[in-house]
Amino acid sequence: MDADAAGNLHLAGFFVEPPGSSSVARYDAAGARLWATPLTVGAGEALSGPLVAADSAGAVTVAATVRDLGTGNGDYLTIRYGGDGRELWRHRFAGRADPGQQDEVAALAIDGADGARVTGTSWNGYLSSGGTATDIVTLRFAAGGAPALRPPSGLAAGALSASQIRLQWFAGADVSAYSNTASARARRR
Repeated sequence: MDADAAGNLHLAGFFVEPPGSSSVARYDAAGARLWATPLTVGAGEALSGPLVAADSAGAVTVAATVRDLGTGNGDYLTIRYGGDGRELWRHRFAGRADPGQQDEVAALAIDGADGARVTGTSWNGYLSSGGTATDIVTLRFAAGGAPALRPPSGLAAGALSASQIRLQWFAGADVSAYSNTASARARRR
């Protein structure tokens, strides 16, 4: 749930009608629904833990984990909607160890330029197989949806967990990765 400067409330989640559906909706300050749009994913998939944030231009961004119903594995999904509820862009992130591994969205923030920053965890293979186990990955999208990639700066291995990331940390990172290995690594994905 998020409110914009005009007092509109934005919700993303599971609604009663139709049963089991996921939607994003905007309500005015008086509680009247202005629009509702289904959060669509592929056949055999479902959303988990949708987060929503509004920007200064009235656009609404949703970030969630999209899960394969057969395996339970997930990917990041980020969708931007215009002020009228029309989808503007969407991006899906599958970590390096995919297919068939776990990526989980943990936080969403809108920056001062109305870009979206999404962070969470990404499975990168077992340590015994040369992977780095669970990494923290933060993605930044410009307001228009273009990914903006830059290596992290100043992250020490073991310094953060996904639940410890705060909005202030987003200010300097476009794409960051925390690794369980002895040194943090960043890579374009």
